[in-house]
Amino acid sequence: MRRWAVLGRFNPPGVLSRASRAKAASQDVKNAVSTLMGSNPNVWMQAVRSASDAYVDELSGAWDDPMRPFVSGFLFPRKVSAVVEAELTRGRRSC
Repeated sequence: MRRWAVLGRFNPPGVLSRASRAKAASQDVKNAVSTLMGSNPNVWMQAVRSASDAYVDELSGAWDDPMRPFVSGFLFPRKVSAVVEAELTRGRRSC
């Protein structure tokens, strides 16, 4: 009897285990991404921006939606953000 039959597993020679198949698939994905994205940083930057924008859009909602941490169109000017951050760092919580 062959070893794989004696062990009670169907794992004949030449057939990859689940872990081996997963590892091979992972490498295939990495190679595909590498091929598609290339080494041009502009391509990567555009992909990251697009993914980030989609994620922020997914997390954005109306003022009365407690499950969405961001409100569409609610922006502080940069100078105000720096002042708010400084005040919060100092421990101030109200005006």
